Amino acid sequence: MYHYVEVDTYGPLNFTDWGELEGTNRTISLEVMSQYDATLGADFSVKVQNDRTSL
Repeated sequence: MYHYVEVDTYGPLNFTDWGELEGTNRTISLEVMSQYDATLGADFSVKVQNDRTSL
């Protein structure tokens, strides 16, 4: 089993900023102007898989 977070969205994606986490890791900020997608049935969806019984 792999641990993951999946975000499914529809709309234009814009890069907003470079960042830094604890002085060692690079981060990026992205902005999605989410639009309703009839196939997805929503403007966005988030799925999480891990080994915990609750979040």
